[in-house]
Amino acid sequence: MDNPRAVNDTVPDRKVGRGSRSTSHAKTNPPNCSGPIENALPFLFYCSFPIPSPLQFPRPLSGEGQGEGHLRGADVWCATHSSVSHRLRQLPVLFVSLLCLAGCGLNEMIYRHSHSAFFSMPPAERDAAFAQYPLSQQLDLYLESKRFEPPDPFGLTDKVASNGTKIVPIVVQRLEEGRSSNREALFELLVVISSNYCDLSGDRQLLVKLEQLAASTPDDRDRERSEESVEKIAIRNYPLAHQLTLLLDSNDGWGDWNVIRPVASHGTEMVPLALEKLKEAKSDEARLTIFDLLWNVSMEDCSVSKDAALLITMRKDADAMEDPDARRRAYIWIADIQSDCMHHPKVAAAKATCS
Repeated sequence: MDNPRAVNDTVPDRKVGRGSRSTSHAKTNPPNCSGPIENALPFLFYCSFPIPSPLQFPRPLSGEGQGEGHLRGADVWCATHSSVSHRLRQLPVLFVSLLCLAGCGLNEMIYRHSHSAFFSMPPAERDAAFAQYPLSQQLDLYLESKRFEPPDPFGLTDKVASNGTKIVPIVVQRLEEGRSSNREALFELLVVISSNYCDLSGDRQLLVKLEQLAASTPDDRDRERSEESVEKIAIRNYPLAHQLTLLLDSNDGWGDWNVIRPVASHGTEMVPLALEKLKEAKSDEARLTIFDLLWNVSMEDCSVSKDAALLITMRKDADAMEDPDARRRAYIWIADIQSDCMHHPKVAAAKATCS
């Protein structure tokens, strides 16, 4: 039996987290310590030692003869422009500015080089090295990997999340530092920890802190996503219908497969709600997403694979699909639901990280 999860063209894309958005282009602004030093140097030299353009050359004053006018014009031009001695007095300021930028640029280059060396390692060597790094460095590498396109091509999210509660205080500390560029990735990591490794929904003190951090997000859109992430971290505290909504309808309608485990763990209780969503589905892709959910439910509760009424309903929906490839994929899901009666392989590991 073909496995729809092993073929790229046979399953909906489950990596739907906000981290997949492309990064925006850099703006052309005056240089600062957050940008490359090579962009800042020309700016400083231009500001301190501007070179006169042809339009700045002294012109004759009106009403004057050509020779006399040029002399008078030169006097006026020199009087209105900074002298050489004045420019020289600016050298200490320029020198200090260069030192500042050089320090920032050097730190940035060292930081980037160390990460580049890690990501250039062969996979086996990279995994072995990663396991030896302290938690803070693992988190740094995870955040850097989220800047790739597509985000996290090295699978560091699960590697870092598998640390369970040990890494949560470090993640919270990073959120408190307030770097907006990392905020979304940090919240996403907590969602994965809570969903797949260590249930954080019972830690009321942590949830209150995360709610405060989410509410303090300056940008309205980012604040909404942060608050949605906090809901996903506490997803087990909500009614089943709301859990299903967070799974399928969050992230601006794209859903979030990071929270599939807690939703699917309800087993047969989730089946009626999933069938309601199946009736409401407006496209073949939306129906396939529900089929994927039901397969995950069957992985958690073997009795689902023996639900004859459910299988008949799914076959009817599969036959109603307009796209032949969608029908083929739907029948693969149905066959897997019938045959893959086994518990999710991450269950044992998830319990171990929270002990």
